[in-house]
Amino acid sequence: MTAIGLSAPAPAATTDLVYTCEVPILGAQDFTVSLDTDAPESVTPGADVTAAVTGSVTLNERTINGMVGLLGWAEAEGTTVSDLTNLTTPRTPVSATQATLPLTGGSVTLTGLAAGEHTIEAPDAFTSTFSGIKADGSAAGEFEIPCEYRSGTQVIDTITAEEAPVEDEPTEASPPSPSPPSPSPPRTTMTPPDLVTTSPVLSVRTSSRPTAGPSAPPRSSTAEPRSPAPPWPCSPPAVARVASTAEARHPDLTTGPDEEGVVPVGATPPSPSQGTLRDSGGHPLRPDEKGPRT
Repeated sequence: MTAIGLSAPAPAATTDLVYTCEVPILGAQDFTVSLDTDAPESVTPGADVTAAVTGSVTLNERTINGMVGLLGWAEAEGTTVSDLTNLTTPRTPVSATQATLPLTGGSVTLTGLAAGEHTIEAPDAFTSTFSGIKADGSAAGEFEIPCEYRSGTQVIDTITAEEAPVEDEPTEASPPSPSPPSPSPPRTTMTPPDLVTTSPVLSVRTSSRPTAGPSAPPRSSTAEPRSPAPPWPCSPPAVARVASTAEARHPDLTTGPDEEGVVPVGATPPSPSQGTLRDSGGHPLRPDEKGPRT
């Protein structure tokens, strides 16, 4: 009563089916059939599978009353034959409250399963043969009952053929790669401006004075820097004075270069750094004065 078919996937579960069976004397009666297998859920492609088939058949009330009440059955046993497998009903007590007969000993073999899903399905028809045994152990008759599928899900179990997942071998964890150093920010070199060293230029402003003697050669308005005069060891330097205009006109009035502090006409007067200019009377001269004070 079990068939094997390859069809669309369906959930695997114990299936309750309804079969219409022809019972002698009673006629067509509906029996409930439950079937199951121990087939694996999945296999590798190309595998062969042999699954045990088990189940039960439950007789309706009218049928069990006829067997027990009319024929005196205390027990029943028998076989169930389908297109692909045979099931056996061992010797089982029957009564008005016990109408379920077990179905055992069947098997289904599938060979070379291709990749995909394969289903085991209940048969469209089967024939059961049951024999009765009285309480004293004597035979009580035999019934052959052909049955045809009427309703319910025929798929009993589903087998999936697929490649087993390949497990990656554990590998040693490699140390983490060092992170590259962060780029340093660009460095800006501050170049100080060139130091410009200039020598101070000493400018001397001069003015020409009328003199009785020969004209002095022109002097440059720009003089080279001069080192300061060394300090006098004992006393300040003697103060020179410039001969007045009268002395320039009357050379005989002057005492000459031997006179202390008097600069003869035509001689280069001392620079301001050498002292204060004075007239023949010993008075200091201003820059704009040209002769002795009166």
